[in-house]
Amino acid sequence: MIWFACKQCGKRLRQPDSAGGSFVFCDCGVGNRVPWESTVSVEIPVDAPAGETAGEQEWRSSRRERKPVEIDPAYCFNHTDVPSEQACQDCRERFCSPCLIVVRGKTLCGPCKNYRLARIQGPPRTSGMAIVSLVLAIIGSPLSFCLTTVGRMNDLGTSGTALAWSVAGMLLPTIALLLAFLALGQIERNPRVSGRALALTGATTAAIGVVWSLTMLLVLAGKPLVD
Repeated sequence: MIWFACKQCGKRLRQPDSAGGSFVFCDCGVGNRVPWESTVSVEIPVDAPAGETAGEQEWRSSRRERKPVEIDPAYCFNHTDVPSEQACQDCRERFCSPCLIVVRGKTLCGPCKNYRLARIQGPPRTSGMAIVSLVLAIIGSPLSFCLTTVGRMNDLGTSGTALAWSVAGMLLPTIALLLAFLALGQIERNPRVSGRALALTGATTAAIGVVWSLTMLLVLAGKPLVD
């Protein structure tokens, strides 16, 4: 059993030996990292009720108030008798050299290394921009076709009204195309983000809408010259 004190309120806490290096929360709400070995002594009260088991006595002892125990940064967090050498770049606690490991250029302690690897090895998340791009492209491309057709069939098709319809029809596909390119850049930079197929489909669909709207815009703009 590992015994240690809360760094905020000083309450004595206990965890099994297998929990060394993990995070636990005290009743005061402050998170504490479990040391690899006990940092406070276990004192069993002499006035414990008769018939109380050793485990119950330990629990009762842990409930007693204690003064906060400050961790000396000059010594390793896990080994209080070994001078510290570096600080973990995630939790900022100081450790001796054997307690640290370099992961992708970052110096981390054991628990922070495990947490970072768990995030890296977990299932990737789908890019939200890729999803929004595909939805806007599916909606915007048919809408651009309808709006530009309305402008072309309007009796005032050679006026600014028809041009406004065409510009409005090109708005959603343009936004979808921009989001698709941003999503592809995000996926390229972050291996934990997926959705390349969604982004490419959104980009292709949006490009069709943009090309169609731009073509109709040029046709409508050039009609007065022909007439």
